[in-house]
Amino acid sequence: MRLLTSTDYKIMPWKNGLGQTTELVKSPQSVNSETPLQWRLSIADVPGSGPFSIFPNTDRIIIQLDGPPMTLSHGAASPAKNLNKNEPYAFSGEWTTHCEVDGPARDFNILVDHRFFRASADVTELSSGQEVRIPLRGTVAIIHLLEGNAHLADPSRNATIDLSAPTTLIWDSPDAPSHVTVKSGTDTVSFVVISLGKTG
Repeated sequence: MRLLTSTDYKIMPWKNGLGQTTELVKSPQSVNSETPLQWRLSIADVPGSGPFSIFPNTDRIIIQLDGPPMTLSHGAASPAKNLNKNEPYAFSGEWTTHCEVDGPARDFNILVDHRFFRASADVTELSSGQEVRIPLRGTVAIIHLLEGNAHLADPSRNATIDLSAPTTLIWDSPDAPSHVTVKSGTDTVSFVVISLGKTG
C-alpha cells in the first residue's frame, strides 16, 4: 500500500490553460511521447464556465465536490448532464465538452487511457461512528479521503491507520487485501473508491 498526502500532490495549470488542477497521483510517473499516461487522479478548481481540455484515447469520470451545480454539454456526442454533488459521471475525454457553472467550483477527476485501463468510482459518505466494509477490486484499487477524519482497518494485516483529508491510499500489488474497513472519526466523512482494471 502507498499513502499520499497533500505534500505529495502537484499543482499545475489545465492543459488548455483556463483553470488549475491538483494532481494527486498518476501512472507512469514520467510521461513522454514513448511512454503515454495510463491513468491519473486529480482535483480541479473550476473558475467558471468554459471548455474542458480534450484528451485523446481517454475515458473520464468527474465528481463535483463543491460550488454551484455544473452542467456539461458535449454537442452532438451525448445529451447535456447536470452534475450532482458526489455523484460520478463518466464520459469520453475525446468529446468536445463545455461546462456551465454560476461561480467557482471544484471537481474530482479520473482519467484513464482506455488502451490500458478501465475505471469505476463510487463515493461513500459516513456520519459519526459509522463503519463500512470496502471491497478492493481491480489491478489498482484507490481510496481518496475527501472530507473529515477516519480509521482504516486492514484485517489481513491486523493493522489500523488514522487518516485525515486529503489522503490517497493505493493498492497495486498482488498481495493487496480483498477488503478494508473504514470508520468515521468525525461528524462527516466522505471518500471516493476507485477501481482500475487492465483492458489488455
